[in-house]
Amino acid sequence: MKRLMILIMVLAATAMAHGQQGLHVNAVFEGRVVPQERMVETRVRGKTLSKYRLSYYHSVRFQGTDAETETVLALVERDKEQGVSTSETTVPLSPKRSYTLKMQLPSVGQTHRFLCYQERRGDKKAHEVTLVYMEGTLTSLDQLNELINKR
Repeated sequence: MKRLMILIMVLAATAMAHGQQGLHVNAVFEGRVVPQERMVETRVRGKTLSKYRLSYYHSVRFQGTDAETETVLALVERDKEQGVSTSETTVPLSPKRSYTLKMQLPSVGQTHRFLCYQERRGDKKAHEVTLVYMEGTLTSLDQLNELINKR
């Protein structure tokens, strides 16, 4: 019975991580860049997302150091190279700054994938970083932007 429970847990973890497989930012979601205990993680799957035409939503938010933020941004930039389309916004609020990047990734079968990165630099050395991976039947970045702007 104990082995069965362990097998089920391993399979569940594998299924949850499947969406980001092949992405460089997967290291962030797995806690290899910023320790898990410093991140606020949200995973949503199923019927709750269907009204948004999404089937999976996974986000992490954390206060990062300069080095951690640079590492995460470098991983996002590497994934940006394979992006189908991108949208970037930089808002210089001296001494604060906000940077947002939304990208559509290559589809996997009928599943369309999106990655969003937001960084807010405050007065202090810490950076508030939010990284979101989504997948579903939305077909374009424009549809994703409409969905985000409705909220």
